[in-house]
Amino acid sequence: MAEQSASHEACFRLVGSRSSVPRARTLLRAKLGEWRAGQEAAETAELVLSELVTNAVHVVVPGGRRIGVRIECRERGAWLRLEVSNAGDGRPEVRWPGELAAGGRGLLNVDALAFCWG
Repeated sequence: MAEQSASHEACFRLVGSRSSVPRARTLLRAKLGEWRAGQEAAETAELVLSELVTNAVHVVVPGGRRIGVRIECRERGAWLRLEVSNAGDGRPEVRWPGELAAGGRGLLNVDALAFCWG
């Protein structure tokens, strides 16, 4: 009989401020370390989560609602699912900022690093 792969999940809520971005990275790093995910998967996940939480922080939400984060890990990080949600309207959209723009490239990074997203 084949041994089943361990699956892990963690959920947490963050305030809608810039300080939540490093907080999300710290929580992710701790969980992936606990679950013994590989270094490369952890580094990629950290960048993707940073971009997603940054986008969520920039959206005005009713009543100071919090940002939800869900992490699912299988096969020591060979399969990761990162979910970030808020109570804001709309969906994230990839922008194509000009060369001199200071920001706006976050979802381009997510698109390049994630198998799929949406």
